Amino acid sequence: MATGAQAARHIDLSERRFRELLDLGVIARRSSGKYDLASVRVSYVRALRKQAAGRMDKNSTLADERAGWTKARRLAAERENALAAGRLVDIELIEKFLERTFGVVRENFLVLPGVHGYEIATAARAAPSDEAGAIIVAEKLRLAIYAALEALADNENPAWQAVRSEMTRETSPPPPAAEGAAK
Repeated sequence: MATGAQAARHIDLSERRFRELLDLGVIARRSSGKYDLASVRVSYVRALRKQAAGRMDKNSTLADERAGWTKARRLAAERENALAAGRLVDIELIEKFLERTFGVVRENFLVLPGVHGYEIATAARAAPSDEAGAIIVAEKLRLAIYAALEALADNENPAWQAVRSEMTRETSPPPPAAEGAAK
């Protein structure tokens, strides 16, 4: 029979780590001076085998914690590398861009009646029949919609340039402070 300190030394552990194993239930707790060294050794070896086979509780070992921490750091580094390489994007930036883009699209379609309404109505009234008027209205609307879509597809469109310049201002780092500026 041995004390806890003697049992810890027998399996090459610090007393603190031995107490941790007692708390985890890896080694059966005994009163002082009542540890059977053979039982302690067998319990410890079985726990090491479980750990090596991956069957031990993940929160029970420092090695598992280190492995988890290493994996998290690796994933963070991979994420940073992907971001730097342009394979990832900032979702908030994309949301803002799409919001502004859809605003431009919406505006282009909402102005269609005001811009083309009079022209379409005049052409419909001048048509020789209601059927001919409907055809003229449909064609004029189709042309107006295509023109609006073409304007949206044009990279030189002032609306797109405004969206891009606003997004560039939001993502650019602030200019460096002038030297000697008051702090």
